[in-house]
Amino acid sequence: MGLLDGNYQHRLDDKGRLTVPSEFRYELGRRFYITRGHDQCLYVLKEEHYKALSATITRAVLTSVLPRDGSRYEDMGPLIMDPFERPSDPLISVRAMFNDYVRVLQRHFFGDSFEVNLDNQGRIFIPESLRRYAGIDKDVVIVGVGDRLELWSPEKWDEEMASSVEKLRLAIEGMGLHR
Repeated sequence: MGLLDGNYQHRLDDKGRLTVPSEFRYELGRRFYITRGHDQCLYVLKEEHYKALSATITRAVLTSVLPRDGSRYEDMGPLIMDPFERPSDPLISVRAMFNDYVRVLQRHFFGDSFEVNLDNQGRIFIPESLRRYAGIDKDVVIVGVGDRLELWSPEKWDEEMASSVEKLRLAIEGMGLHR
């Protein structure tokens, strides 16, 4: 598995399509996912990464809604870890539905996730809801960040880079990389 790195300036066409740089196409494959990211950017995720992230979110949701009275997992019935299946115990879904944190996370991640396919010209369609969220009008900065791409409006990317010097120092220290 190769690394997605570098950044490129591209433009959306009049139909909201973005040409994916050829440097990234092989790594992404023909089908992948696009969703809301942090800091008002969009994440472009390989299918296997999207499914792994979905499974992680699903496990976090299930864990957060387990009873706090010391009951065991086995008492809740089988917990499904496939993010595309529903829990076998309806009580889990009900608890999740009434948990503020769960709803926010599910809406943010799943509510605005789209499967996308490269067309023959190497373009993908970016849904209007995602473009609005990221403030992307015409110009797009495409950034490879290892295991995913991030799509930014040029203005937000410039702001992020200008404010990231101090964040970078704190991140390096916080992760113990400064030694």
